Amino acid sequence: AAEIHQRTKPRGPPFDVLDISGALGYRVVHVDDLGGPRGAVVGRLIFVDARLTHQCQQLTIAHEIGHTLLDPIPPSPERTTAIEEACDRLAVSLLMPLAVVARALIRGACPLQVLDKFDLSGQPLAAIRVGMVALTIGR
Repeated sequence: AAEIHQRTKPRGPPFDVLDISGALGYRVVHVDDLGGPRGAVVGRLIFVDARLTHQCQQLTIAHEIGHTLLDPIPPSPERTTAIEEACDRLAVSLLMPLAVVARALIRGACPLQVLDKFDLSGQPLAAIRVGMVALTIGR
């Protein structure tokens, strides 16, 4: 994720995954109904369910970028869980870089303020990331 930030130089926080995906050469298409999944990727197109909240769309698009970078080969059933978890971790890392989260906490922001700063309030994966960083730095 840090390498992607260096390459794409997104402004933030909050970091807009549309800026990141565009800089990586992906086009995001909002679809009213994907028939089950929240997102999908086909070639350089990332499809996301338009009915999701903005925050959920951000994480979903970042997750789909993860699939293109971490596992371009279709996963086998045995590897699906590990791949999905890795894509979730990459998604949160793209939208909430460790150094930026840590800096906000060190400067005195409470975890809820950090979530608001990244425009990811109400997103469990984001809350877990802030909590893990807070524990790591002793806050």
